[in-house]
Amino acid sequence: MALSVCSVGPWNLNPIALATPSFPFKSLKFPPFWPTQKVKMGPLSVSPMGFGTWAWGNQFLWGYQESMDNELQQIFNMAVDYDINLFDTADSYGTGRLNGQSEKLLGRFIREFQEKKGSKRDIVIATKFAAYPWRLTPGQFVNACRASLDRMQIEQIGIGQLHWSTANYAPLQELALWDGLVAMYEKGLVKAVGVSNYGPKQLLKIHDYLKDRGVPLCSAQVQFSLLSMGKDQLEIKSICDSLGVRMIAYSPLGLGMLTGKYSPSKLPNGPRALLFKQILPGLDPLLSSLRDIANKRRKTMSQVAINWCICKGTVPIPGVKSIKQAEENLGALGWRLSSDELLRLDYAANESPRRMIQNIFQTSRELNSRCGREQAYFLSMKLTFLYHLVSGKARADNGSVSFLLVQEKCQLIHDWGCHTIAIRSYYDRPLEYTSKKPGRPMYFRTITSYNIAFYFLHCYISY
Repeated sequence: MALSVCSVGPWNLNPIALATPSFPFKSLKFPPFWPTQKVKMGPLSVSPMGFGTWAWGNQFLWGYQESMDNELQQIFNMAVDYDINLFDTADSYGTGRLNGQSEKLLGRFIREFQEKKGSKRDIVIATKFAAYPWRLTPGQFVNACRASLDRMQIEQIGIGQLHWSTANYAPLQELALWDGLVAMYEKGLVKAVGVSNYGPKQLLKIHDYLKDRGVPLCSAQVQFSLLSMGKDQLEIKSICDSLGVRMIAYSPLGLGMLTGKYSPSKLPNGPRALLFKQILPGLDPLLSSLRDIANKRRKTMSQVAINWCICKGTVPIPGVKSIKQAEENLGALGWRLSSDELLRLDYAANESPRRMIQNIFQTSRELNSRCGREQAYFLSMKLTFLYHLVSGKARADNGSVSFLLVQEKCQLIHDWGCHTIAIRSYYDRPLEYTSKKPGRPMYFRTITSYNIAFYFLHCYISY
């Protein structure tokens, strides 16, 4: 490019005038998103940000409709065109008759993209396998992996992840699931293995367990954002750094609370409104700092929040439902927050009186304590969607809730957020929970079996 260099003297020190193009500036063509350098994730090279597909198939929380599929295909194509190659999904993403829909869509989008372009791209699918109570053996977990391969119609999964730990409620099942990860890796069904929702202690345990069997742990997926930067998250990040494990940050926008689109007087539709109503009133200082930095940088609040996760050394996987969201998320790449901006956001996050509720399936010191369990149960019970879990009868009176399992082998549908869980029960006794005093945590009164009690109470508050 020909440049005309201006003479410089004490009377002309304008740095912009030192070098100017010899043709109109507007004729320059810049890509809308700058190229990004890949980061290592075990044996894989992935983009510094991936796309999460929890909403692809989820009608209950995200309002998915099959009419959205064409736009989702465009989102996928745009992402790959701009060098995003990491897509996170799960075998439980998709609700009701659409169970597994997220994996099916991803597989279809990959095939159609490659047919259109006439060439293969290095696309990394990271899928999670649910620790359902009926997956009790390594073989059953391997079968779950094969089922995901069939849904996506691919030969190998990039990263096979254990969706959550069962250590808190079924420790014997945990070892079988770990052996299942080993088996699917040895059989070549997955290129690498990872975990999701593992706390510091369990993360160290599974890393050592896999290492002894010659299987490297490549990733640990954790709820991580300006709204969920607790001691556990920081310790997990430190452990990941020391072990060479890449940390994947899910919910980097706090289910949308960090986008600036919502307020106590403007809540989203659906179940998220219950959560937003309680948390948003305490977020003014944090959102104010986020908004100020975004305005000064001519970015959006979402882009700043995602970039903060990248600057912390994680790979964020924000969800996308529209072209507009995809474009906005891509704008989080190609630049970095300054150290002063990071410090300001860290301070605002630490001083915030409200935090994102920790995922109930996340193993941690808090949830291993009685206090943490009671808090989780209370929060779960507080959300009225629990009434929709039962195929049969439900009764609520004076602070107590009884779920009466009236049919043998009845199927209870838990459709909160990311899971549609079919729990087959051989029990007909009621599960009862009662509050000692109004406003106090809910306590177990009767428990018939760990799987029913667990799935009733450990509902996904956020993901």
